[in-house]
Amino acid sequence: MSVFLCVDIIINMKKSELRTIIREVIQQITEAPISKITPKEKKAIAKQLGAIELLQGLGRVSGPEKALTYVMQALDAAGFQLDMTQYDMFRGDSGTKLLTFSRPATNPNEDETRVENSRISYSWYMTGFSRENPLDKKFEITVYVT
Repeated sequence: MSVFLCVDIIINMKKSELRTIIREVIQQITEAPISKITPKEKKAIAKQLGAIELLQGLGRVSGPEKALTYVMQALDAAGFQLDMTQYDMFRGDSGTKLLTFSRPATNPNEDETRVENSRISYSWYMTGFSRENPLDKKFEITVYVT
């Protein structure tokens, strides 16, 4: 559709139709999705993460990425979802990554809203090797909400 055709359509519209369209556009712009979590929501996330001992360094996993499922479950229980994460982000014997998360969309036609004022700090540290298989590493995972 060319610009001239759009201008021609707008010129030929009735004033009431034009006002309605302008009101709808302004409403959509001003009703931007919420992108910050409240202290209450942050506490709810921290409570869910804290309830999983493995995420508090009290368990061991065979790879740094293995505890992500628990992070997703904790966020889901608090009403959020972990943003897409690639397993190759978790390379090395130790490290820390700040993971983003979002509010799920309430309407199937909307996108989820990424939270801007908080992250999930995901740290791992290799603590040793498996007793069953000396080639398998064991990692301690610590997770908290920032």
